[in-house]
Amino acid sequence: MVTRTQSGLAEAHRSETPVFERIELSRGTTRAARLYADGTQYLLVEEPGVTPSWARFVTITPTGVDRVRQVIRESVAGWQGAPPSAGPSTGGGTLVWVMQVDGKERVIETRSGAYDALPSWVRQLDEAVSQNVRQGG
Repeated sequence: MVTRTQSGLAEAHRSETPVFERIELSRGTTRAARLYADGTQYLLVEEPGVTPSWARFVTITPTGVDRVRQVIRESVAGWQGAPPSAGPSTGGGTLVWVMQVDGKERVIETRSGAYDALPSWVRQLDEAVSQNVRQGG
């Protein structure tokens, strides 16, 4: 998978397991975001003919990272949703979520597109990140 690339990651993050990773697969393009325990969030875009590389995007406050972990623990750990083919999509793509739940990797696929139709924990994760961006970092 493209997100196995280490290119662009800080040395400290190359051996660290992300708190979560979100990968969107749509129309030949892969977009991904990773959040690490220190609050560093990276973005990656892979398009045909372009060598993928992670780029540091923002830094999330410790409160935000704690909130992300809380959402994973309380809303994602036991989530049992429909497979991607059964969910609504306006974008025609798939979102793959990779999270650590009780020390184990959990992979969940949802459809991309129709934001309001995604599981509520998707919005909770987005809010935990967007509302806790560290200014100047």
